[in-house]
Amino acid sequence: MDSVGYVVVSLIGAGSFLTSEGIPAGRLLLETFLIGEALMSSVFLLNNRFDYAVDRNADSDKTSKNPIASGSMGLREAEALSLSLMILGLVGLTLWIGSAIAIFLYLLVWAVGLMYSAPPFRLKSRPGFDILAHGAVVLGLFVMGYCFANTISWAAFVFGIPFLMLSTIYELRNHLKDWAVDSFTGVRTSIAAFGLRTGRHLLWVSVFLFWLSVLYAGYLLGTAMMILVTATIVSYSFFITITRSSSDLVFDVHLWLMGGIYSTAKLLVIAGLLKISGL
Repeated sequence: MDSVGYVVVSLIGAGSFLTSEGIPAGRLLLETFLIGEALMSSVFLLNNRFDYAVDRNADSDKTSKNPIASGSMGLREAEALSLSLMILGLVGLTLWIGSAIAIFLYLLVWAVGLMYSAPPFRLKSRPGFDILAHGAVVLGLFVMGYCFANTISWAAFVFGIPFLMLSTIYELRNHLKDWAVDSFTGVRTSIAAFGLRTGRHLLWVSVFLFWLSVLYAGYLLGTAMMILVTATIVSYSFFITITRSSSDLVFDVHLWLMGGIYSTAKLLVIAGLLKISGL
């Protein structure tokens, strides 16, 4: 299930820029989901394969989420399944989409995902590179999805910036939450290396850049999206000012509300049931 959030990024990349409606659009979104799920399931299996020793010695919740650490899957079995899923997604991409750039991005995301977990690279344990690699995977997924529906252009990267910043936010959050354990066990994440104070400052900068990039994307997309983004930012600013809170929940509620409203409206547009300028 952890992979689904990443696959959604590809779906947004494809769905936000579809020009077709009805069954052709639905077919493309289904193909995007299947390709993205195969890719990210492969990457997550690799992560479990190279983290199994650490997860086995961690708390029971972490152990249960890793089938290799829990003993329900062997190392060779995980490697074979991961490679099979990657190849299956690549075959689907070649047959359904056929874009050379999309194929390159697919392979690039998989390679970065491998280097994120596997030695000798193991980027997840290298300060700075852990956040950059995680962001590169998310940005690559968005641009790949964009290529499914459009010819590659500078717009793909501009609209992908909010997802890059969102990846940074959640990665920093995870590192802040795990700081005590990581520091004790010697895991060298960015926060373990740079400290809690610097980490919290980086998180706030990332949140600010996220809203700024979303605002710019809304401006480029048109009036309807601009209104939605502006209303969300005003509401978010109001709540964190009134409550004097930096709660992650305030950010998440506004993010999911904005995303939910946009996704619902966009799906209705794709289905041909709604006509809105800027969506």
